[in-house]
Amino acid sequence: MNDFVQDTEAAAGWWRCGDEELLDQIAVIEHESRRWHARMLSAVGELDRRGVAGGWGHRDTAALLHERLAITRADAKRRVQRAGQLVALPILGEAVEAGVLHPDQITAIVDTIARFPSWATEEDVESTQRILVRAAPSVDAVVIRGLGREILDRLDQDGPEPREAPLAQPRNELHFTVRRSGRVAFTGELDQESGALLTGALSSFSTPVNNDGEPDLRSPAERHGDAFADILKLVADGGSLPADGGQKPHLTVTISWANLRENAGRATLDNATLGLPTTLTAGQARRIACDAKVLPIVLGSRAEPLDVGRSTRTIPAAIRKAVVFRDGGCAFPSCPRPQHWTDVHHIRHWADGGPTALENLTLLCREHHTLVHHSRWKIVMDKGIPTFIPPSYIDPQMKPRTNPLRRYALIH
Repeated sequence: MNDFVQDTEAAAGWWRCGDEELLDQIAVIEHESRRWHARMLSAVGELDRRGVAGGWGHRDTAALLHERLAITRADAKRRVQRAGQLVALPILGEAVEAGVLHPDQITAIVDTIARFPSWATEEDVESTQRILVRAAPSVDAVVIRGLGREILDRLDQDGPEPREAPLAQPRNELHFTVRRSGRVAFTGELDQESGALLTGALSSFSTPVNNDGEPDLRSPAERHGDAFADILKLVADGGSLPADGGQKPHLTVTISWANLRENAGRATLDNATLGLPTTLTAGQARRIACDAKVLPIVLGSRAEPLDVGRSTRTIPAAIRKAVVFRDGGCAFPSCPRPQHWTDVHHIRHWADGGPTALENLTLLCREHHTLVHHSRWKIVMDKGIPTFIPPSYIDPQMKPRTNPLRRYALIH
């Protein structure tokens, strides 16, 4: 308790700290809070193993904690469950004990492993723990969940095939009601292909930044509603949809030529709203390819597209397609935003002699594009992969980072 009093008194002097020193202190406090969380879970696990609650007349350990700590029953139950899960997942448990993980990150990792198929091996579980724990210091729980979905897709890429009937005639529904005021309320559901077309079209009309570069003050729901109305007007007028990030809205299905030819494995369908790929079977990809333009891209050994660049400031369509294929979305280490909300960034500025070539380009969302231009973050290419060097105030060791959500992240 005396340490707490001393720390509280010391906190009154934060104003004496320089900016970077203050940020360092906040990082230290966060680290210590995570270690105390780990100690809490360890103690709760020991209390549960002893069976103290039953001997004292309580239904279970969670009920005892509820009364003793004045926390909700749901919170108490979560703590008991988490303590048991960390015993079953020792690699995760070690990271928690070391203060590496925030509680939300722990939940994201546990939830990922809980979704593993029954035939997953111990090696699968261990390697997944290592991958997600390794990513945790530089990304939040949202990104960890996305990386977990990518791992699951790779692990179960030949999972249960959808029945052929729904594939041949996908079910689409739209329910609407015309109100007395003339306004129309509607709900509905679309198949994967139609849904991706809709989200891609909406994205082209509803970016959160206006043409003049100022933030759009409408809510996301308002932007999407206005975008949908604009699309209806265009359809009624016989017009065409505007370009989105240098391209017309379209479906992007990615699958290897071997899998497409052999009707094996899985493909990914880019989804503008989720920011993460939706998986399709090879059969679905073949059906889409029957009525589509196919863009072949030759890949290197680490799944990076080979260079198609030339020295021009304007990004040619072929080069943009290659950058989009490689990065898949904003390449900044902690960003899940999809490619529809990104710009192509010259790593070495074109005005400084940087070429418009694949090895000098990467995708950045507006927020991180601005950050890179006005902060001490640096970008380098490491074996064809955009790699970010954080400033010392983010990471004193300035360890290089990549975005674990991007398709090159799990190439071994």
